[in-house]
Amino acid sequence: MKQIAILCLAFALPTQCSAFIHGASFLEHQTFMDLKTAEKRFGQSSFSPDAFKSGDAKSRAKMSVSLIRAKKFVGKAAASVRKALGD
Repeated sequence: MKQIAILCLAFALPTQCSAFIHGASFLEHQTFMDLKTAEKRFGQSSFSPDAFKSGDAKSRAKMSVSLIRAKKFVGKAAASVRKALGD
């Protein structure tokens, strides 16, 4: 078991270090939807922290449009965004 863990680390660590050294982000190769398209696709509703945390994907998508429009989390650390929105 210990040998398997070491073997996994031997392959995973260089990949992670390479991403860190080269400044790569997990979002680097993603494509994003503009706000107008998101609103057309999902609609919009006012953001409510409790409703967002307990809501389904459809209701969260609607609230996300208003969050993006308000730029509520621009410049915030990922940890604080996760705390506010839930995981």
